[in-house]
Amino acid sequence: MKPPRLLLGLALALWGSCADVLWLGAGLGVGVELVQAANLRRAFDDADFNRVSDLATVLSAGAIVYFIATLGVPRGLLQAVVWLPVTVLPVLLAQSVSAAGHLRMRNVFYSLRRSTAPEADRPLDVAIAYFALVLLSASIATTVQSTFLPAATSLAGYALFAARARGRSPWAWAALLALALALGYALATGLGRMQLILEDLALEWLYTPQPDPFRATTRIGDLGRVKLSDAIVWRIDGARPAKQPLLLFEAAYSHFDGAAWRARSDSFRSLPAPADGETWVIGDAHGALEQIQISGYTDGGRALLALPAGTYSLANVVASAVSVNALGSVKVAEPAPFLRFRVAFTPGALQQAPPSDADLRVPDLLAPLFAEVGATVPARSARPDDVVDGVRRFFGGRFRYSLWLGDRAGGKSLRDFLTESRAGHCEYFATATTLLLRSLGVPARYATGYSVQEFSQLDGQYIVRHNHAHAWAQAYVNGAWVDVDTTPATWAEAEAEQASVLRPVYDRLSWLWYRYNVWRASGEEAVGYWLLGGALIVSAWLYWRLFRRPRTRTGKAASRDAGEAAHESAYFVVEAAIAGAGYPRQPGETPRSWLARLAADGCPVLDDTVASLVQTHYELEYRPGANRRALLTRLRALAERWRMTHRARGDGA
Repeated sequence: MKPPRLLLGLALALWGSCADVLWLGAGLGVGVELVQAANLRRAFDDADFNRVSDLATVLSAGAIVYFIATLGVPRGLLQAVVWLPVTVLPVLLAQSVSAAGHLRMRNVFYSLRRSTAPEADRPLDVAIAYFALVLLSASIATTVQSTFLPAATSLAGYALFAARARGRSPWAWAALLALALALGYALATGLGRMQLILEDLALEWLYTPQPDPFRATTRIGDLGRVKLSDAIVWRIDGARPAKQPLLLFEAAYSHFDGAAWRARSDSFRSLPAPADGETWVIGDAHGALEQIQISGYTDGGRALLALPAGTYSLANVVASAVSVNALGSVKVAEPAPFLRFRVAFTPGALQQAPPSDADLRVPDLLAPLFAEVGATVPARSARPDDVVDGVRRFFGGRFRYSLWLGDRAGGKSLRDFLTESRAGHCEYFATATTLLLRSLGVPARYATGYSVQEFSQLDGQYIVRHNHAHAWAQAYVNGAWVDVDTTPATWAEAEAEQASVLRPVYDRLSWLWYRYNVWRASGEEAVGYWLLGGALIVSAWLYWRLFRRPRTRTGKAASRDAGEAAHESAYFVVEAAIAGAGYPRQPGETPRSWLARLAADGCPVLDDTVASLVQTHYELEYRPGANRRALLTRLRALAERWRMTHRARGDGA
């Protein structure tokens, strides 16, 4: 089916409007319509069509890589689909200016390039498929359905009206179209309402949200699962060597239900927009400030930032909003997939709200256990700082680090950890420390984040891996919050022993990807121009190669070329005669497939002359550098031989 005039041009204009590039969509639409109206014809062969198809594939793959790198996987893939009308446009233009007026299956599907199957030569008109692709891309890009739906419906109706069966009543056709649109609208409305109902029911088993401190539940043993991953999460530049590893705080939790830590959901407040356009002020400066640069990936929208204690400000955070909660967590809204920002902080100055009753609460089922254990803590006095020192000594003398959680489902219990095995990973130490401090009258919270401890010679900076995820306690001592990390220092060595033998390979690939993102972030607009410029150069080179092909004459010029008219009549007159004998070629059936079917059916007017005629027709149409004059002469001779033979036999030819 050939698209009616103006259909593709209007569709591209609609796409441009939906994608906020109306100038580009309208320009492409005008260009496509002018190419079709000009009736240009070039003699392309399979190699030419294959090059155009390969160009469209390269452009589409490049768009996918670029948008994923700049927007993340989910949004990047959708944006790449939005731009498919541009990246595959060369295929439509090649078909529009080709003498054949269509491609073949082998030109579109790489697996059929060298195939000898008859289906590989099946004609393929991409115009309607391209029209459908334009509407799909526009539907993804649009944010105003109230205007898109009527426009898309009108274009689809125009296309269907042009393709309707001749002789049918246009009123009956219009009634059926209206009925189909009504049913489609009712179905879409019903699905939309069902979605709202499901969302209102909050069926969290259908959807797992990104972790926020008020949603995530830090269950005993959860961190142990990520401890086995070597993937790099953050890179820290400017961190100075210290006796104690730098802790990057992510979230704090006050409520423990016996198995999981939770935080309140109403404690976040949005920060005012930065006065200088780039620096978000998080808290107060409590002394001399140090600065580090943090780089990492947001996994398409991770909400929490991992920051050092005492963070005063963030600079160059690419996000729509920044908010903080009373427990010190910093959350960003709609962050870029790759963040690279500077942090000013006062080391060790925790900026959190004063303690509440929740920071002294021990679950009733665990209160007897911690009362029993608390009696053995060697504290010199009841002062909070002495209690904290005593808790440090308690865990430092008799406990060891281990990732093994025991044979029981769900891991070992806190009683097993405190009184029997005395071995576990950081979550056990942090949970036990927090609850033990509370039982001794010191307000405490449970904190999670990362430990900065590994310097990479390849990067020239510190790197933070998934298996550097850490948990520790925070205690309120003498009017200020302090970190209390009782996990044995040997945990870093224990984690390093679990490293994969392929870690150097992963690190090298991660470094290359990191350097690419740094380059892109340093001049994102320039990167886009480079990519666009490269695509235009490749496209211009390919079309220069294509348009060097000889032009096929059309219109009045074609009437002066008797040979061209002869080759059209020589083959197609024979085909029409065979069809009149009751053996027509089916729509979409190639001449070779048609001959194979006639041979299987025992067609009486089929002979070797017809096979030679079809072979000569293929050579004339698709063989590059062919002697067209000689082939035209042969076509006429074969057609005349077949006609005389079957006239003598009385076959009706």
